[in-house]
Amino acid sequence: MAVLGAGDFGGPIRGFADCGCGQPSGPSITQGTKIYVPTVDSCGGSSGTELPGNVPVSDAQYQCSFGVTFQPVLDGARRIVHAAGLRPYRVYLVWQERNRQRVWEQVHRCELMPVRVSNAEGIELTSAVWGEDIQGGYTLEEVSPAQVDEDTLHGYLNGTDWAEKSTEREFFYEIVLHQRCPGAPLTPRRRRFIIAGEPYLIGQRFYWRVELREQKVSRSRGGVDQTIGTEYEDTTQLPFNRPTLVT
Repeated sequence: MAVLGAGDFGGPIRGFADCGCGQPSGPSITQGTKIYVPTVDSCGGSSGTELPGNVPVSDAQYQCSFGVTFQPVLDGARRIVHAAGLRPYRVYLVWQERNRQRVWEQVHRCELMPVRVSNAEGIELTSAVWGEDIQGGYTLEEVSPAQVDEDTLHGYLNGTDWAEKSTEREFFYEIVLHQRCPGAPLTPRRRRFIIAGEPYLIGQRFYWRVELREQKVSRSRGGVDQTIGTEYEDTTQLPFNRPTLVT
């Protein structure tokens, strides 16, 4: 088995993003002074042929790679489609809890930007006692990994699972159409969904893909959703140093 020194490989890839990539950060091999690379003979081939393509990519290399540093540019380009009015919907992540009066209140709301809603053909409306009911779900694409991480998409807030083992807290996705005309007598419907599978980060396409399904919620006799909290100022980004909860 051939032994390669750390100096046999170039330094980490440097990018233009503000992630410290412009400063020297040591060799690209960080597992020690020596790294053992399998040779062809270890798999039954001729001996002495090194396989540097099997050397792992470090976190430092990934963080300064093209796939990470190009993300803000692509997000800006994808936002143009929204600004042009070609995506008439808004998608939110919503965290809420019951107050002392047992009324649901929003704790935090984050609007995903950019985002593309697909698989609308999977949605069906059925009749129920309270009126129409949604069956099925949507697929979210083009969700930026620069805006939200995997835990956030699962409903984590302040580093903890917000609704885990609690009936006083909940997390859900909300899809609502833009208000097309000012002063319209009715506001757009607010549809609630929960995550239906593990979010998948597609590196070659620079986005998260998230599967959603409808969420059954408590309703009044007239079919009014009883768990939607009152709206307040929207935010377009959820920083990873998440805000302190107000209790």
